[in-house]
Amino acid sequence: MLGAEIENNRFKFRTRWTAFYVRSVSCCFLLGSAFCETELTNQLIRMKKLALLVLLAIGVLPLSAKNSTGEKRVEYSTERSEVATTSAHSWFVSAGVGAQVYFGDHDKQMGLGNRISAAFDVAVGKWFTPAIGARLMYSGLQVKGATQSGVHSDGKPISGKPWHGYWLTEQKYNFSNLHADVMFNLVQLIGRRESAWSASPYVGIGWVHVGESPKANGVSGNFGLLTSYNLNSRLDLNLDVRGVLMKDGMDGEKGGRGEGMMTVTLGVSYFF
Repeated sequence: MLGAEIENNRFKFRTRWTAFYVRSVSCCFLLGSAFCETELTNQLIRMKKLALLVLLAIGVLPLSAKNSTGEKRVEYSTERSEVATTSAHSWFVSAGVGAQVYFGDHDKQMGLGNRISAAFDVAVGKWFTPAIGARLMYSGLQVKGATQSGVHSDGKPISGKPWHGYWLTEQKYNFSNLHADVMFNLVQLIGRRESAWSASPYVGIGWVHVGESPKANGVSGNFGLLTSYNLNSRLDLNLDVRGVLMKDGMDGEKGGRGEGMMTVTLGVSYFF
């Protein structure tokens, strides 16, 4: 009886917390909208809606999370034999390396292959249930592109592009993105718990930063697909394909439209 009463109280607390969180987030965004200027771009408006969805999803996570003493997680070794472990192994750290491409104002004038740069990411997160998780990730490193004004330029001209006096040169600068993502394991959502594979689409909000002059900061909208293969009871192999949307001017030049980046990394997750 005592255990049932405690669990009932926990459920009531989670329900009240979720309701309070939803109301608070909604009020904050309504107040923010009242002060927004009418000339905000459609991209920034979409990013605000994405942020609202992510914040609401994070607020609902405590309601969907189960008691850690009763939750089970099915994992696989390289021989694909099942190993049942408790949800004490639902926390994880991950790291990955790969490549990324930036989409700025003049970058299309530069060959795609010349714009590919190295990417690195590291994250810490938790699966609240087998199907719903969250993580905090740093991603970035250095991006390459083209510049007309000479900002972040390395002085190398782009071959065949000095037309009509609009000289274009290559640019390089350090770029970082700190973001929080909500992940949804589709394999678990459809009930196939015996699979060693998982595919987890995610959405998130973050903060992007360019540390070199001219410095730039802004909100980022993040979305992607994390595909994982369970190697053993503690280790997953990951392929992360990620897109990032951000405001205009992060590359130092204004073009009247937003900018973006695509990243692909290969890495591992360690559960503890």
